[in-house]
Amino acid sequence: MLLHSGPSAPSTLISMALRGRHLLVALCLLACFMLVQCDAGAEQQHNLVLFIGDGMGMNHIQLARLIEYGDTGEVLSFEALDHWTTC
Repeated sequence: MLLHSGPSAPSTLISMALRGRHLLVALCLLACFMLVQCDAGAEQQHNLVLFIGDGMGMNHIQLARLIEYGDTGEVLSFEALDHWTTC
């Protein structure tokens, strides 16, 4: 990789980092799509939960679930999920 010197160097590095991040997000979405497609013929349907966030943690997920289901809503945790299916 050739790094440029001068006033445009920081913008070049930022641009490269953003392209890498966009590629990573696109690959994650493709993997989720493939997961759903490979399980489409199963008798029992599964929900797909895709977490894309800023890394703030489970508090935001719990808050979103309480907004959706009210105070009686079950708190979502990774331990409560039955299993992760793969092809």
